[in-house]
Amino acid sequence: MSVARVRMVNFSSEQEAQSFQAKYIVDAPELIPEAEQLLLINTGPDSALSVAIYPDDRMAESGLIKIDAYMKDRSEGVKDSFHLEGEVTLKHHNKCLL
Repeated sequence: MSVARVRMVNFSSEQEAQSFQAKYIVDAPELIPEAEQLLLINTGPDSALSVAIYPDDRMAESGLIKIDAYMKDRSEGVKDSFHLEGEVTLKHHNKCLL
C-alpha cells in the first residue's frame, strides 16, 4: 500500500518561496530517497505544495522525520506549513505520454 504525504507551505515573501523551491528541488531526491515519487507544485507567488509518495507507512514515517528536520532548519522564511497523509488509491501513469 503506497502512502502519500502532502505538505502545503506559505512563505513570508515571493523571494523566500523561490529560494526555498530552488533548494528543495536539489535537496529532496537525496534527502528522501525512499520516496517513489516527488512533486513540487508552485501554487502561488508565495506558496508551494509538495507531494511525496512512499511504498509503505514505515518509509513514509522515515521521510517525515527527515523532512520535518529540513523544514525546521529553513523555518525563518516560512509563514506557515502543514501536512496531510493518506493511502494512495490511484497511481496512474499515462503510458501514451511516456
